[in-house]
Amino acid sequence: MSSYVLAQIYQLVLNLVGGGGSGHVYPTRRIIRIGSRKSKLALIQTHLVRDALQAVYPDINFEIIAMTTTGDNNQTKPLHSFGAKALWTQELEVLLLEDKLEMIVHSLKG
Repeated sequence: MSSYVLAQIYQLVLNLVGGGGSGHVYPTRRIIRIGSRKSKLALIQTHLVRDALQAVYPDINFEIIAMTTTGDNNQTKPLHSFGAKALWTQELEVLLLEDKLEMIVHSLKG
């Protein structure tokens, strides 16, 4: 994980717990929910992010919320047949917008 990505994640957490000084107003949190797909790679990367955050913020509980997405459920149909984008992240993004998650870790394949 690059130092830039970690710095951005740490700033997000500071904002969420009320110490970021970014101008955003968030209530003080003691639990931060991290969304992830249930795939093995996604969960490995999500645990790496959670563990790095836990080391820096030991008083905060980082809870991983893993889910199966449309893309996970329909791996036999051609992508164009779905008529939608973000098949592997859409459900997670909805939970983020509904304030049911504070952040999402999406697996990066390189």
